[in-house]
Amino acid sequence: MSSIVGLHVQNYEGRDPMLSHAWISVTENGKTETYGLYPPDCNRVTRADATPHGGPDSNVFKGLDDDRMEKVATDNKNVTSTYHEMTPQDKEQLVQFLEKDQKWEKYENNCAHFASDAYASAGGKHYEVTGTLRDIEGTEQKADCPQGLRDAIRNDKIKSDAPAEEAKSGGAIDQSSGIGSKFMAQPAPSPAADFNAPPPPPPPPPPDESKSLTEEFNNVR
Repeated sequence: MSSIVGLHVQNYEGRDPMLSHAWISVTENGKTETYGLYPPDCNRVTRADATPHGGPDSNVFKGLDDDRMEKVATDNKNVTSTYHEMTPQDKEQLVQFLEKDQKWEKYENNCAHFASDAYASAGGKHYEVTGTLRDIEGTEQKADCPQGLRDAIRNDKIKSDAPAEEAKSGGAIDQSSGIGSKFMAQPAPSPAADFNAPPPPPPPPPPDESKSLTEEFNNVR
C-alpha cells in the first residue's frame, strides 16, 4: 500500500496575509492525517485545546488542518498542493522530523518553513519559502511566508542549498497514475507551458552525397 505525503498552501489574495497557512498531509490505507506548525496562542490551537505532537514544548499539531483538506479538493484557486509517494525510508525520516520539538517563529520558523522542511524530509522537493508578503493595504515586503512557498510550488523553485538531484525527482504525482487519495488536487501548470503548441517539424533528410555541390545548392534554394 502506498504512502503519500502532501504539501499544501492556502492563500487568499487581498486579505490579511497572516490568514495564509501551509501544512502537510499523510495518506495511508485511505486515511489522511495532517500536521502543521502554529503559534501556541493561535485561536485554532486554543479553541481545540490541542495537544502538541512530538513533545509538550513543540508547536507542531496533528489534526488541526483536517478541515482544510476539503478545500484542497475543491478550491484550486486559493489552495496549491503537490504530492510525493514515500518509500519506507522516506516515511521513517518524516516520522523522525515530526517527533522533534519545533518552535513557531513569525519569520524564522513559521508554518511555511515547517511544511517545506517536512515535505523534503519525506523525500519530496525542498521548495523555497521566500516571497512577497502583501498586506490588506497593498504594502509589499520580502519575507519567508506561505505565499513564497505557494509560488515556489507553482514555479518549481527549489531551495538553492538543496541537492541537485531534487530538481529531477520528488515532485508532484500525476493524478492519472491513480496514486493518492480523493484530496489530491491537480497541481497548477507552469504559466510558461503551452499545451496547444504544434509538434516540431520532422528533421530534414540527410543530403545525397552522390549529388554535386551545385545540385545540393539548387535543392536548398
